[in-house]
Amino acid sequence: MRDYSIEIRTYRARQLCASGQLGPCIQEFQPLLAVPSDKQHLVLGIVDEAGALAMEQCKADGPSLEANLRELACLQYWQAPLWRGADFRSHFANKSRGTAGQLSLLSDSQSPSSVGARMSLLEAAHCIAPLNAEQNRIWTAATASFRSILATPLKLKYTSNGTTRQAPKTCATISGALKRGLTCDPSAKGSASQPLTAHAEVFGVSPNWARSHRDTEHVAQYKSGTEQVRNPDYDRVRLEYELAETRQADAERDMRDQERRCNETESTADCDSFDSLRRDFDSRRRERDQARSRFNREPATITQDVYKNHHYVTRHHEWTSPFRASIKLGANDWSPEVTSIVYRDTEQTGFAPAGVESDPFVPPAQNYFRDRSSSWLTARLQTHINQEMAQRAQALMQACDGEKMECWARARYWNGDEGFGLPLIQALARRGATPGADAQKAAERELRCTASLLQ
Repeated sequence: MRDYSIEIRTYRARQLCASGQLGPCIQEFQPLLAVPSDKQHLVLGIVDEAGALAMEQCKADGPSLEANLRELACLQYWQAPLWRGADFRSHFANKSRGTAGQLSLLSDSQSPSSVGARMSLLEAAHCIAPLNAEQNRIWTAATASFRSILATPLKLKYTSNGTTRQAPKTCATISGALKRGLTCDPSAKGSASQPLTAHAEVFGVSPNWARSHRDTEHVAQYKSGTEQVRNPDYDRVRLEYELAETRQADAERDMRDQERRCNETESTADCDSFDSLRRDFDSRRRERDQARSRFNREPATITQDVYKNHHYVTRHHEWTSPFRASIKLGANDWSPEVTSIVYRDTEQTGFAPAGVESDPFVPPAQNYFRDRSSSWLTARLQTHINQEMAQRAQALMQACDGEKMECWARARYWNGDEGFGLPLIQALARRGATPGADAQKAAERELRCTASLLQ
């Protein structure tokens, strides 16, 4: 029987597209895209019709960059199920390259000092469509220049027991973790940034530690050997055998008596009864034989494991080293913080039969408290520096006058945010959109980087 399911689904999809219902239309034919068939021409036909409808409904409401970005967001939304349509692919590519061209032209129009805006716009263009060699060169140069002028030298000093020293390793750890344009090179100060100086002072670290311990008792069971004990099943099996012998003997006696009556009377009833009793005797004999076999196999005694309790003690050692630290970051002083570095270790004697593992006593290493206090201090410094750079970014946006995109790029860099191009075009696409008015055009849908589709 011929299968008309593809014709039926493509017909329903065509009716939905004809009435302007793009989403339901695609939902109707999309499952057919993955089904090999000699009727793919029918599926591709409705794909082309849906692609034309998508191009019509996504069409920009003007020539502005924001409107074109919203159209591209809409096309991206429908791209996957419509990508087999040649007209849709061509339109998608042209719209992507045209919008990327607008972003590139806008980048060219930026003032020489707006390297952040120029960099962000070229990164946005690269997100939508591949850049040519010259555009890539300009983008790379703008990125390097942007990072250079926003480089913030971080100078760290560390004081312990009255001795002050530089902390290059801590500086490298913090600058690498925060990614906010921080550099440990004092000569790398950017023209748009101010150095950041931090001074941490620590008091009362090791050897001012206190040691304590407590014990916990445990019990573990282990197998100490075996012993022979009376088999609890032996008496039951013996009793079953004795009962089977008695039933077999009773059945044999009844059968012999009935056999004698049958021979004496030659009565049909007596002889039939004899045959029945003989069958019962055979059954009882088999039961007796089976019971005897079980009894012969059942041992009178069995081997049983013997378990004992192993009592052991776990000793919990604890060393505590309280210390105070104060941090000065730029013009900000923070009140001294009091905390403690704690080292814990357990100790117990092993006993393999009970599965108790040996845990030898391990005291803290010589520099344990100093290293842990340094790690704690690095984390606190990182928190304060993170807050300081976020405040600088916020102050920059509040004081921004004129070049909003440049301020946005710089604030984003100091905030440690990843990427500039995609967030920029997403923000531009939302600008000027009327909420709810362009639902089918997908103005509210986030743009994606789809340049790889055009390579």
